[in-house]
Amino acid sequence: MHVVNLLEVYSVVHKKEGAANADIAIERVKQSPIQFFDAMGQSFMSAFAQVKAQYGTHFTDTFVVATNIIHANNGTILTLAKM
Repeated sequence: MHVVNLLEVYSVVHKKEGAANADIAIERVKQSPIQFFDAMGQSFMSAFAQVKAQYGTHFTDTFVVATNIIHANNGTILTLAKM
């Protein structure tokens, strides 16, 4: 999971349930087995640009897909977006 997506989780929970609950949610996510990435090297930027241009995904969803591509995870992607 890219750290930008962690920010998205925080902001959604903060908006709906307040700062205290957002803090709790982030701590729970950090305690999970999810790995966090913050790299934005050339391979990430290329994957990001390709996905964004080809599929028109939301900005934060594009971080998820690009992170999955460069780490060859082939994982399941969860989003709240309506595609």
